[in-house]
Amino acid sequence: MTDENPFPHDLLQLQEYLHRAHAEHRTYLAGLHWSVEPMKGWARGERYYHRGDVPDSPGWSDEQKETVDRMWAEIRQLSPCTSAGTSTYTSAATNPAKPHWPAPARSACSLNA
Repeated sequence: MTDENPFPHDLLQLQEYLHRAHAEHRTYLAGLHWSVEPMKGWARGERYYHRGDVPDSPGWSDEQKETVDRMWAEIRQLSPCTSAGTSTYTSAATNPAKPHWPAPARSACSLNA
């Protein structure tokens, strides 16, 4: 058996970028307040037994909202690039009767874009 991965290097690299973008997004969100808009917190009680007291949230700043939007845009851009059927490799693999060679230009999915 060979150690070489059969998938094209560019798809593996795009998938790695997507995973990193998701991880950065989750990490960033974990550091923000629990509510995007200012909201009053609540004390733990019978109705909210699953958590402790929840403090008031001042909401997110405009800069934080823009950062989250930018991160989501990057994730949305990378997601279809790694989905089955969007690359010439996966299109040919899922529909061998209709190979798509040579590859069409994919500026949104290009590593150099």
